[in-house]
Amino acid sequence: MNLMPDLAGLGPLTVLLIITALCVVEATLLIGSLVPGELVVIAGAVTLGPEYFPLVAITAGLGSLLGQTGGYLLGRGTGGRIRYSWAGRKLGEHRWARTEALVKAAGPSMMIAVRFVAVGHTLAPILAGAMRVPPRRFFFLAAVSSIGWSSVWALLGLFASSLGQAMDSQLMALALGVAGMVVAGILLTRAANRALPVEVSGRS
Repeated sequence: MNLMPDLAGLGPLTVLLIITALCVVEATLLIGSLVPGELVVIAGAVTLGPEYFPLVAITAGLGSLLGQTGGYLLGRGTGGRIRYSWAGRKLGEHRWARTEALVKAAGPSMMIAVRFVAVGHTLAPILAGAMRVPPRRFFFLAAVSSIGWSSVWALLGLFASSLGQAMDSQLMALALGVAGMVVAGILLTRAANRALPVEVSGRS
């Protein structure tokens, strides 16, 4: 299932609104596995070009922050019961347990690093809410992680856009962005996992 829209031909404001909306969705439970948030940001940066880089990073960061805040409020409201719902069980108990260990034991830098970990970034806000992490602390960490996440992918999109303009091909720019996303995603996930405790990252 692919929820990615075709951004070509849309106006800048429409593209920025789509980026924000999809980044909100990407940061939510389960749906985040269907919406490639990184690709949304890269595609937006490639479509709009270098002059819109700051706005792409800001709108994507805002969407991520809103999505994480929604997860936090969901966790506070349900007390973590969503973990045992149909949607929660589909993700696997091992992922919940791993992320719960991070929320309990990890410091701020690790909470920020989890934003780059697949699936875990949708679970951490819910668990933080269920465990009554102070709202101010959560909001600060979510804001820092969101702008860091969006800036990384917007920069990659900016780089791909510049190469695409040099080759006079937006399609090539998007292809380069996707290739860079795959490589960077692997490297960032490994780096984030190395920053986590062994019992959280699952390393032996």
